[in-house]
Amino acid sequence: MRKKITEDARARALRHPFAPSVTRDAEIRGFALVVTTRRAFWCLYFQPQGVNPATGKRWGGGMRLELGDAFTTSLADARAAALAAKALVRQGRDPLREAMASKASAVADRAIIPATVADGLYQGS
Repeated sequence: MRKKITEDARARALRHPFAPSVTRDAEIRGFALVVTTRRAFWCLYFQPQGVNPATGKRWGGGMRLELGDAFTTSLADARAAALAAKALVRQGRDPLREAMASKASAVADRAIIPATVADGLYQGS
């Protein structure tokens, strides 16, 4: 059952972290508050447009894009992020893959391992 997620509903769900739940929003299709025994987060369930390039078939099963921690991200910010992600999906883009690529490049930028052997040998002396 879908109902509008309000600050009151968010507070009620976060008060009982040992009762896992998924609260789906009635206004924004796919927008949800997920509370597990370990964490709580905002997410958007969506179906990418087009076909999977690896298989040549339609995407199956849908995807879940996490929008932020429910304790630190406000309801208004989560709704805005959900609407922005839905706009990307309507444009034919995949916000989940873009977020994963962005995160991977940030991790690679922080990597300690030098890119080349010469970089590893050079100590800056």
